[in-house]
Order: sequence, then C-alpha cells, then structure tokens
Amino acid sequence: MARRPAQRWLGLQSKTSVDVRDARAPHTPGRMFTTKQPIHSISLDETWLGILDEAGTLTRFEIATGKAHAVQVGEIERYAIDGRGRIATLKDDALTLWGAAGPKVVVDKLSVAIVIGHPFGFLVFTRDKTLVVIDQAEQVRRYDIGEIALSLAWDAPRVAIIVDGKPGVLDLRDGSTVRYPWSAQTVAITRDGTGVAWTSMIGHADILRIDVPEEPHELLRWLDRITNATLEPGSTEVTWR
Repeated sequence: MARRPAQRWLGLQSKTSVDVRDARAPHTPGRMFTTKQPIHSISLDETWLGILDEAGTLTRFEIATGKAHAVQVGEIERYAIDGRGRIATLKDDALTLWGAAGPKVVVDKLSVAIVIGHPFGFLVFTRDKTLVVIDQAEQVRRYDIGEIALSLAWDAPRVAIIVDGKPGVLDLRDGSTVRYPWSAQTVAITRDGTGVAWTSMIGHADILRIDVPEEPHELLRWLDRITNATLEPGSTEVTWR
C-alpha cells in the first residue's frame, strides 16, 4: 500500500498532549499541542497535526502557527487531513468532508484499506485495488492501481504502482498510466515525482528519471539533450538517429 514520504516532524504523544519535534533533532523540545480530553489517535504531516480525542472531537492544528480548528465527528474509523487543511473522516464505508457548511458525504460503499491526505486532495486506497481520488474541487475519480500502489510523490500528482508484475506511474489528475517493460517486485517514486526505482525478484535494482517536459518545444530540446531521438514537428512519431 502507498507510503508517505519521510516525515519532517516527530510527534511524542502523552495522555492529553503531543510534543511535535524536528525529526532531525529529536532530543530538542518542540511545540506542545494539548487537548482537554484524553487522546485517541493522532496524524501528522509537514503542515498539519490532527488529534482525535476520546470524546469524538477532531482538532486540526497548523504546526507553524498553532492555529486550531475543531469539529465534533463522533465515532469514526479513520480520518485524514489534506494539503489545504481539509478534514475527511471514514465511517461505515462512507467518506465525509467537514467544511464550513458542515459534513458532506462525498463517496460511500467503499471497502477502504487506507485514507491519505495529499497536497492534491484525498487518496482512498480500497481493498479491491482501486484508488479513489477526491481533488481540491471535490471531484471524485476512481482508478485501477493494478496489483499494488507502493509509493507517493508528495510534491507531484503521481503514484508508483505495479501492473502485471511491471512498474508504472499513475497520474492522479486523469488516471493516465506510464508503464515500463521491466519486472518489479517493489517500486518507489521520488518526492518530486521525477524519478522511479524498482527491484526485481532476483534483487536487481533500476533507477529511471522521468522528468520529461510536457511543453512541445521543451520536449524537443530535452530529447535532443538526453537521447539520440527526434520528434518531428507536427507529429507524435519519435525517430532514432
């Protein structure tokens, strides 16, 4: 299942507080966030700390400023906070967004394995190997992820997947997938989404850069610089010198 990138922050939880420290200096005291009720669970990324207490209150803290926003969510199974600070909760196979107008069910009847808040939106990985994406405009899309999705690009809308035993990269914006012709047992993508690495069953490892320009003129220059291929003007055909 898809993994988050390495955390910048380390959260040390006690009964009613969380000490958020720099992961590079874990022995140095950090910023303390407290609740009135005992803590049930926490979530932590680079921007947000989420605390669900035993009374069913979910509080979102902005780590840099300490600013807090709380909603009464009651009994829930999972929750996540996306890059914009939106809160999503899961209960009875339904995903609910908590906005200024109150809770809104955006998708239901899901067999959910994990919910992740991402700068692009919310990513819901289901047990039937489907990725449900709720973007910032609350549009819902469903994509097939093949056998497994293993790694997220945190600064780009890309997920590394394995399809038919081979590595691929799924674009969260439209579901398009770039597949590579090599066998893979594991696959990972860089934080910025411009590099993919995978290992085979026999332990062979490969690394591939995929920072290919989308603009046609930039693509021509990139092909000239990196390969011995050319792209004819007005055509999608690649020829090799």
